[in-house]
Amino acid sequence: SKNKDPSNPTGGANQPGMMDQLAMFKKAQEIAQKKNALDKELSNEKIVGTAADGKIQITVKYIPPQLPANPTPGYEAANVEIDE
Repeated sequence: SKNKDPSNPTGGANQPGMMDQLAMFKKAQEIAQKKNALDKELSNEKIVGTAADGKIQITVKYIPPQLPANPTPGYEAANVEIDE
């Protein structure tokens, strides 16, 4: 399409150019890579909680989101120890 504002050769402030879109796409890929690295790191962490003066200990595992079917991360009880 033609530029409707001859004083602004880039096409106006409301129309991002191809380079802007490419930069946004690259930034989105960079953010996705960082998120994947954090998800992997969290899934390797051992999350432990205790209750009842240490007599109950629960180990929880982080479950990364499974896109696009399940976009929300979750947590799963991996182990429960009860000392009577």
